[in-house]
Amino acid sequence: MALRPVYASPLLGSTGWRVVKTNAPDNHPAKVFYYHASSATSSWDLPAVLEPFDLSGFTGPRRKRKRDESGRTSRAQHPPVHARNQSTTSAGAEETAMPEAPWADTDDAKTVAQAVEGFRALLWETGITPFSDYYVMKSRLEKDARFAAVADEDDRRAIFEAVATEAASKKTASAEEQARNAAASAFCALIRKMLPRLPAKPQLYDLRAVAGDDPAYSGVGKLEREALFAREVSALREKKARLKAERKAKRNAAKAAYVRLLASLEDPALGGDSQWRTTRPRIADDPAFKALPPSKAEDYFYDYTDSLKEAEASRASVAKATAKVQAETARSDFLTLLAEFVKSPAEDYAAITDRLGVDPRWSAPGVSDAFRRSAVEKHLAELGTSAKGRLAVILARHAANLRLDWDWPRAQRFLGELPGTGEEIRALSLSAAGAAAVYSEFLVDAKAKAREAFFDMVDSVVAPGAALAAHDVADFLESTDPRFERAEQDPAFNALLALEEYLGSDEQAARRAAHFSSSSRAHASSKSGNDDGYALDIDIADDTEGDVGKSGGKGIKGGDDD
Repeated sequence: MALRPVYASPLLGSTGWRVVKTNAPDNHPAKVFYYHASSATSSWDLPAVLEPFDLSGFTGPRRKRKRDESGRTSRAQHPPVHARNQSTTSAGAEETAMPEAPWADTDDAKTVAQAVEGFRALLWETGITPFSDYYVMKSRLEKDARFAAVADEDDRRAIFEAVATEAASKKTASAEEQARNAAASAFCALIRKMLPRLPAKPQLYDLRAVAGDDPAYSGVGKLEREALFAREVSALREKKARLKAERKAKRNAAKAAYVRLLASLEDPALGGDSQWRTTRPRIADDPAFKALPPSKAEDYFYDYTDSLKEAEASRASVAKATAKVQAETARSDFLTLLAEFVKSPAEDYAAITDRLGVDPRWSAPGVSDAFRRSAVEKHLAELGTSAKGRLAVILARHAANLRLDWDWPRAQRFLGELPGTGEEIRALSLSAAGAAAVYSEFLVDAKAKAREAFFDMVDSVVAPGAALAAHDVADFLESTDPRFERAEQDPAFNALLALEEYLGSDEQAARRAAHFSSSSRAHASSKSGNDDGYALDIDIADDTEGDVGKSGGKGIKGGDDD
């Protein structure tokens, strides 16, 4: 009868090896070999990686490898087999065929493996223990088809013994685990017991200081003690934080219900100035009030009324800001209305009111009567200023043609006869008084300029230090320079008197000298033909007048004293 596998152990850790037991052919003992599933390698000898494992439940006494004289393991007698149906023969030893791997890709191998796994499952389901007896349990096992699936009785017993050994190992491990768990539980209980005596952020050495002699402290190892302490402290902190959060949530819920109660009060509703002494009797029977301590209820009441005050103030501020914006907009629209329809500075407030009062912008909210009057007056003043400025420009443009002895009506008639100028002045819509005021300012400036021009004219023709009679100079200038006639247009200006005062003034003599030290001398020389460069060079001594004549067609040359 050929060898064939009848039992395979589970994978041994992460080694990838299994222990396989064969049948017992022809009254020979069953054999054990080792099979590596991922590499499909099998060996009669115990692989070195399996030496730390206790395989007595599967193989019986370990089969040691033989060593040669050098101390190395000899594989000559039992070499491994790497392929199915491969055999090995040693010198002088009985030829033994390596059984086919139990999980080889054949139907027979799969059937055997399934039968073994089914029988093992049956044993566990039946409640096998380390002390179970095969023959005692056999009567119960025979009723299940998985018992008969393993045909050989020896194979069934071998599988039974292996599973019983596994049960013993599990029971031992379970007892040890229970002992470790009990010690861990005692240590955790010690931590909870001693926690009130520990600092806010406890360390393991704090616990050792207060409970180092307790058996529960020494009942666990150092590493496990550290891990349990860290876990327990963290759990207690989390629990404390959770309870704190729950209490806070409960308080917030009670406060929210109380605030809803306050907000629901009517006739009268609460406001920013509501008082606790009058409000408390109204809510004393409500569960939301009773759920709070009296002091908290009062504090929350005033918090609520303060929030109402803030809301009222905020609404008032928003309303005020909105009203301000609306008023500014209304005033801006009113100013636009004036700019569109009021063009003449001669209009008055009553006339403008009659004309624009129908426009909504005239009486819009935010536009008071005082603002309207002030805005109209300011607008008319701006129009008047602008019109006066344009009239001043017109007068300056025609200054040379306006006599200094004209009043405004005479000047207005003159300007009205000029093409386009009359229409331009009428378009200004200035009142007679306003136009006269502008013309008066124009005359003041024009007269000042005429007088300045008059004295410049005198300085240009009268030599410094010349002793001249005022009437001689006046006669000469009147006939030769239009500036003389322009200055005399001023009713308040007397040319002869002015000349007398001017020619006799030391200040004016100095002025004439300074004048002739510059370009005026050259200018007078070019006009007169006089070798000295002056239009008039007249000496009058001992009250004797010299003859006045023309020099160069314009000047007068007088004789010297004999």
